[in-house]
Amino acid sequence: VYAAPDRAWGALAQSPYLARLSGLHVRQAGLGPDAVRQLAESPHALSLEWLSAGHDGLTHAALPALLRSPLFARLARLDLDGRPWLGTVFAQGLAQIGGRVRLRELGLAEAGVTGAHLQLLLTSVPAEGLGRLGLKGNRIGVAGHQALARLP
Repeated sequence: VYAAPDRAWGALAQSPYLARLSGLHVRQAGLGPDAVRQLAESPHALSLEWLSAGHDGLTHAALPALLRSPLFARLARLDLDGRPWLGTVFAQGLAQIGGRVRLRELGLAEAGVTGAHLQLLLTSVPAEGLGRLGLKGNRIGVAGHQALARLP
């Protein structure tokens, strides 16, 4: 799916065909907060288990909306690679979520993740179930390697 106005996302959210999908690949789609809200609140999106939204899939303003949404709580896999600004926003947003989520795979390649971000991310409640974490192209340094070494 490539860049589309929010009304197009609303049409997708209302489509019963969305219920057939277990995953959605929205790279370069530029989803804004309204589009994320429409998808998250759609009764047809209940079977979505993975979201690939790297490389401009989400706008900066949409990431917090995604993290607070019921869609995020249902995702088992999330890919947000290729956004150098994402490390800070994602780590801080994830740390603010107090409840458990289904997230098992997280792709953050080339996402501006630092060692400090990784420490915050790995000590958050939502990260407790992670079984796979993609960090290619991030400068996590010694602090990041130490955070990874402390994992149970």
